[in-house]
Amino acid sequence: MNREPTISVKGVGNVNLPPDMAVISFEISALSREYIGTVEDLNKRVADLRERLSAAGVDPKQLKTLHFSVDADYRYEKQKRVFKGWLAKHALRLELPVDRDQLNRSFEAITSGKAQAEFRVQFEVRDKSAVREAALADATHTARKNAEAIASAAGCSLGKVLNIDYGWSEIHFESLNYSLDSGPEVCAMAAPDIEPEDVQAQDSVTVVWELMEG
Repeated sequence: MNREPTISVKGVGNVNLPPDMAVISFEISALSREYIGTVEDLNKRVADLRERLSAAGVDPKQLKTLHFSVDADYRYEKQKRVFKGWLAKHALRLELPVDRDQLNRSFEAITSGKAQAEFRVQFEVRDKSAVREAALADATHTARKNAEAIASAAGCSLGKVLNIDYGWSEIHFESLNYSLDSGPEVCAMAAPDIEPEDVQAQDSVTVVWELMEG
């Protein structure tokens, strides 16, 4: 049985978009000999942070918990493990628009007061599905353009599409790692001059066409 000739071409699509969301992640901790005292101290630090964020114009409800833990902490003295106290940690995440003034006010709120936390910032596109569609559309267009060029050089033309395969990776772009030690000197430091890079997304599509004569 004779089979119709086919052509299989892979296209790669690239999309660059300005980020519209800043994600600040950080961890607040407290250490005390008493379990209850540790948890209460940590809760006070988080409550103080919510108040400072509210004063900075940020809705404190946007502050979300990533994880919370309380563990026994030890140190070693003369090769013996000695109990230091209970170490409580509260990891948090804050999503904000990409606005330099609001971000800098939030940085100050996080690093000052009782929170005294270092932070990390990454920039993302909120609507990842739209970025995915744009990358796939560009990949498909590239695949067809290349297939047409190959078919034309071989004296053929493209027929109907027989198969399409594609893959997808989660879009995630981190354009800034910025951390500060806590303390009274923080307020005297210059605010970071942030200009995030575009989100870069890439996807690929492999398309199989029939090859027609002429």
